[in-house]
Amino acid sequence: MGGGMGGGTGLGPVGQTCTADLAKYCAKVPHGSGEARACLEANRDKLSADCRTALDNTGGGRGMGRNRQN
Repeated sequence: MGGGMGGGTGLGPVGQTCTADLAKYCAKVPHGSGEARACLEANRDKLSADCRTALDNTGGGRGMGRNRQN
């Protein structure tokens, strides 16, 4: 169990693209366990366009949040 942010552990395309959104909306959520992604999905309507695109194109269910695109 390292320092979390060091070494880029758990920092995939969403983590890299959504850095500002994670800091703004999900700062208290642990990263790397799926909770951060769930937090982003819960705040999807507030996220940057690039972050929403990253969520749509990555992840276990790929496009998990697509049904909320308006």
